[in-house]
Amino acid sequence: MIVMINREREGEQIDQALVKSILAINAENGVGSLKQHKQNLEEAILKDTAAFYSEKASYWMQKKSYNEYMLVVSQCLTHEKDTVSTYLQAKNQKKLLEQVVEQELLNAHANELERKKQVDEFPLADHLQ
Repeated sequence: MIVMINREREGEQIDQALVKSILAINAENGVGSLKQHKQNLEEAILKDTAAFYSEKASYWMQKKSYNEYMLVVSQCLTHEKDTVSTYLQAKNQKKLLEQVVEQELLNAHANELERKKQVDEFPLADHLQ
């Protein structure tokens, strides 16, 4: 199921209703309390999302200019906001966006982003040093 969510992040159309049904079935058949099972599943989604965006951010930082990177970040945040409500409770939606996506795409690369921004704004300054 997490594989399907990642395929969706890559732009592939998936059956969101199917994923939601799988989540519901897993929750119903889970060992222990329903609340505990749902929490474990949501934590797995958050952890996988962090790994997904960490890998993507490293690649994009190498390949994209500051403006291109920020556009991709904006698209990722919009995508996660639009689709995450299908899979997570409201409290974890905010956690996913702020602590996972923003952390992996922005905060973890703040110094490099600042350097890229300066290069984009003043391309000759990099060669004059």
